[in-house]
Amino acid sequence: MAAYNIQWRSKPDAVGFRTARIKVKRGAKPHYKTVRVRTVREAHKIAAAFAADVDHGKAALAPARLLFSTFLDQWLAGLNVAPLTRINYTSAVNCHIKPALGSIALRSLSPLVIKQAFAGWVGKLKPSSLRQLRNVLASALKSAEKFDLISASPMRKLQGELPVGNPAKAVPVSADKITELLQDDTVYGVAVLLCVAAGLRRGEACGLQWRDIDFDLSTIRIERQLLPLLGPDGNELFGPPKSKYGVRTIRLPAKAMDRLRDHRRKVTEVLLRYGKRLAREMPVVCSDRGYPIDVKLLTAWAGRRGIKLHNLRHWHLSELVNSGRPLAEVAKIAGHSSAVITARIYLHAPEDEGKAAEIIGKAVF
Repeated sequence: MAAYNIQWRSKPDAVGFRTARIKVKRGAKPHYKTVRVRTVREAHKIAAAFAADVDHGKAALAPARLLFSTFLDQWLAGLNVAPLTRINYTSAVNCHIKPALGSIALRSLSPLVIKQAFAGWVGKLKPSSLRQLRNVLASALKSAEKFDLISASPMRKLQGELPVGNPAKAVPVSADKITELLQDDTVYGVAVLLCVAAGLRRGEACGLQWRDIDFDLSTIRIERQLLPLLGPDGNELFGPPKSKYGVRTIRLPAKAMDRLRDHRRKVTEVLLRYGKRLAREMPVVCSDRGYPIDVKLLTAWAGRRGIKLHNLRHWHLSELVNSGRPLAEVAKIAGHSSAVITARIYLHAPEDEGKAAEIIGKAVF
């Protein structure tokens, strides 16, 4: 067993307790633990147990003064994730986790404290937000455990204990409402077209560029999305899809391709008024001068018309699932990592891509 050393840091108080600092050195870095005990024998008993934990790799290396908020900043800085994931994680940490748990030392973070934080969030946040907070905490604390900053993640004991609710069910938009939205002759109507005809997410629809469309094969290639950045300047950025599975080719119905051809002609004419030419790198969903539109404005536009934009994607995928297409095929079109995700959202569910386009074409065009 590793050797330990006990340093007494205070004299006995009114009830006989005094503070001791235990030092155990094994390898290059020493381990410390501060305790309050009444007797020397009790201090040696705790020190021996602490030394045994060090021997078995169960002792945390995190300094006693390392706050959870400081660790979260370090964790976010070294996180290797997609840009949109980083934005969402940073927002969850800064808006909710730090205010509730940031002032606690990393080593002192317990399952009970985390559960109390979730109890405070219930009723204030949606189930989807609660699930995100759970996932962020689990990921951060798993990283702390991996690097021996804590002996074990407190989230391990909270499986099934946190009030995060069940995932929301898909809420497709009615076909009549979609027909109404598709009649909009602005750029927002084109965004609706892409969400309905291809089941795209809003960022994917706004990130589609003219070079991604093959008018001969009636396909579009999803290789990027437009990301809303939460920085002070409010800039936006093209980035990769939500995951590597989001890179995909989708066949569109013939009438959808006709609408895109007509849109290209109109965009070309408008750009010429400003002395500009249509470029392959320009977004399909763009302003009069060929710039990307703000995805938040698109969401607000949809809200004023009584729909949630993401539900257009739900409509597309639900039509495929309910028409009997294999879940694996629908998952590929959706950009899901597996059919399990598709099944969980759409419950029950076309073999070639042409059949999928035919189903969507008959349903709404």
